[in-house]
Amino acid sequence: MTSESVVGVGVDLVDIGRFGAVMERQPSLMERVFSEAERSYCQQYSNPAVRYAARFAAKEATLKALGLGLGGMRMAEIEVLREYGEPPQLRLGDSASRVAADRGVSRLSVSLAHTAQVAQATVTAFGTKPVEGTLGEKGSGEIGVLGSGSTGRVSSGLPLTLGGPSLMGDIKTADFTVPESLPESLPFPVDDNCELITDAHIAPLPTGDQRTHKWDSAVVVVAGSAGMEGAAYLTCAAAMRSGARMVHLSAPDNVYKPLEVVRSDPPLNVDPSRFHVCAVGPGLGRDAQAQDRLLSALKLDLPTVIDADALSLLDATDEIAQAMSYRIKRGIPTVVTPHAGEFEALLGQPLDEGDPVGQARTLVGAIGCVVLLKGWPTVVASPNGKAKVVTSGSARLATAGTGDVLTGMIAGRLAAFNSLQDVSRLGSDGLASNGLNGDDATLEIASSAAHLHAKAALAVPNIRLVASDLLGVLPAITP
Repeated sequence: MTSESVVGVGVDLVDIGRFGAVMERQPSLMERVFSEAERSYCQQYSNPAVRYAARFAAKEATLKALGLGLGGMRMAEIEVLREYGEPPQLRLGDSASRVAADRGVSRLSVSLAHTAQVAQATVTAFGTKPVEGTLGEKGSGEIGVLGSGSTGRVSSGLPLTLGGPSLMGDIKTADFTVPESLPESLPFPVDDNCELITDAHIAPLPTGDQRTHKWDSAVVVVAGSAGMEGAAYLTCAAAMRSGARMVHLSAPDNVYKPLEVVRSDPPLNVDPSRFHVCAVGPGLGRDAQAQDRLLSALKLDLPTVIDADALSLLDATDEIAQAMSYRIKRGIPTVVTPHAGEFEALLGQPLDEGDPVGQARTLVGAIGCVVLLKGWPTVVASPNGKAKVVTSGSARLATAGTGDVLTGMIAGRLAAFNSLQDVSRLGSDGLASNGLNGDDATLEIASSAAHLHAKAALAVPNIRLVASDLLGVLPAITP
């Protein structure tokens, strides 16, 4: 007689606050993910988000216990039921039950818990043979072993928004392949041209060799004005922490800068042949001088990151509009980085938060360059139709100046990967002879910067960080 044994364990944690915000923005998600019985149970409580978050964690933990990746089965096929005074029970729909049976699972048990900030679920799979761990169709991974001689799998998730990495002990790493497309269970539409960005996608910065010098990855920053003296500092420092070996700031003399950064007064007067990337916009202002500074930056014909005030000036004059059109026609790498308010100003319509990928692509169609649409998720979309989705961000980044840091990080990484040889390490296709003249490379670099930006926020010990806190942890989280 074969005895029943544990063949898989899944653990998942969900940030209650962030999940509650998703519920408010996406009420239709509740009907797609939760059954009528689950919704009825949760709604009887004064704060239903706690119960919903616990049940969502249980659904993801079930996938892990079964050795499935996200999207391995429909969330609605996993039902978490509970009678008053009784422990919670898992009930699988017909198709989910067949999947479990095929994987040797005879029953599942679930345990739920929560604090004021996070909901946790642990699901244990019992059966007569070990569950094979998979992630989508292209990868598999084992991160733990149950008991001596057992080959069962353990899968665990930590809350991104509560500094999960700081709660871990020793971490062992191994090669791991993630799916090329996102799961259907995400609370927004995706397609086969979307890809989720994870640590596995982050290429290490080029280390250089004995012949490397500071002008091998140089950035010019056009930023800062009266009343916005700190923005340029954040952008310049982030660029240097993210791959730029030389940064030149064009700004008034009252604007703050790191000691290592060279500054010159406007108007912009640099030799573009010595630089690889331009970042323009943080703290720039919106007056006539700001317009002239933006135009000068665009006319450098360098790969350029356009952010903040510069976004509001893209149609301020015919000359600026013509300079942007010229860049797009020539295929000069350009990244615009709007948040929801800047998106609305650029398109003249509010952002539909229910379709961030579609909205980013709409802006790409209007502007013609790579768009990094900030928010949760952050979406980076390209004129070639591809999109990268970054879900590692958190409410920690919702503070003044973090966008200026991200602009510098994108510019620094663009400068670091400025050669064809370096860009080829990104695994991108469709590159022109000068390396960065390819939408794929620009897309990879911008999305990797966004992911590292989110990781930096998690690495700051204080949950209520300020933007400058990110600068100190960038060296530790940047490969």
